[in-house]
Amino acid sequence: MDNNKLSKEMIQNIQHYGEEIKTLKSFVEAVRQNPGYHLGSKGNNGLKNMAREIWQNSFDELDKKASPCTWVKIEFDERTYGFTCEDNGRGIPFGNILRIFTNPNTSSNYEKSDGEYSSGLHGVGAKVTNAMSHRFIIESYKFTGEARRVEFDEGYPWKKGEASIPNPEKKQGTRIYFEPSVDALGEVNVSWREVYGWLLNIFPLCSIGAVVYFTAYDKSGKKYEEKMVNNDGIMTYLIRETTSPLIAPIIIAKDTGKMKVDIAVTWDSSDSATDHIISFANKCPTMFGTHIKGFEAGLTSFFTSYMNKVYLASIKKNKLTVVSNDIKCGLKAIVTVAHLYPIFDGQSKEKFTNTDMEPFVKN
Repeated sequence: MDNNKLSKEMIQNIQHYGEEIKTLKSFVEAVRQNPGYHLGSKGNNGLKNMAREIWQNSFDELDKKASPCTWVKIEFDERTYGFTCEDNGRGIPFGNILRIFTNPNTSSNYEKSDGEYSSGLHGVGAKVTNAMSHRFIIESYKFTGEARRVEFDEGYPWKKGEASIPNPEKKQGTRIYFEPSVDALGEVNVSWREVYGWLLNIFPLCSIGAVVYFTAYDKSGKKYEEKMVNNDGIMTYLIRETTSPLIAPIIIAKDTGKMKVDIAVTWDSSDSATDHIISFANKCPTMFGTHIKGFEAGLTSFFTSYMNKVYLASIKKNKLTVVSNDIKCGLKAIVTVAHLYPIFDGQSKEKFTNTDMEPFVKN
């Protein structure tokens, strides 16, 4: 457009355009401005992802060789929607609690050794939960009898810094408590049974023999307790999903130190059976991803080739051709992968996108 034809309104807009560009003052503001990006959604699903971010840090402790962690305790109270997660792992280093839970991109996961497949990527997950919480409390215990506590209100820390608290039992580990912020997350109405279901969905991904102590309180204050032991690993999912297994499960596992895959597959012969693939990447529940594509391609390619070129080819006057959908009919599978440096499409981690994972799983 010819500059001579600019209207007075356009000229004014150009001159004052910089005033519209704002910089948010804190990470808390950034998360609350766009919670959908960090949590996938608000409400109950957002709360589920908040809980998962905290739980998975403790589950990572269970699986790390460098950690002394042998159990995780999880508690939920319907009256406040408050969550507690405690473990007997390495704890939070004293003098670093505020930095770890307030500074974005602060994490121990930037430098890894082969086989260290953590759920966390860049030190954002627990901070997001903090930013979306009304109250958030961290307690770190050391076997020497020392302990530290930090409290947050609507994402912002109290002025006490790291306060010393008693630890007469000389506990070792971490305890985190949070209540969601209604202002940030919106209304939630989660029952303890739903929370129990969330836990059941990810607990089988822990190492065989892992122990979780689950405690819940309903609206009336009634207490529910269970000691959960991971006896069957990923086979737990197939046991739940399959009514009439056609064959014993096919188990596939491979670990290069950079990438890892564990798969269990069977087919359900019941009349009501539908195909279902349950998938995870670095312990995160996924709906889409290169690991799923690789699994489907490898499975259907192998069986269609065998059926058409070997089995059906041996039958005289055969006119049948097996296609991919035939192989998927009644399919029940659990596909779990891990990458040393995983890439997800967003902080909610529902889509796994590492391109090298597709051929790895397929092969």
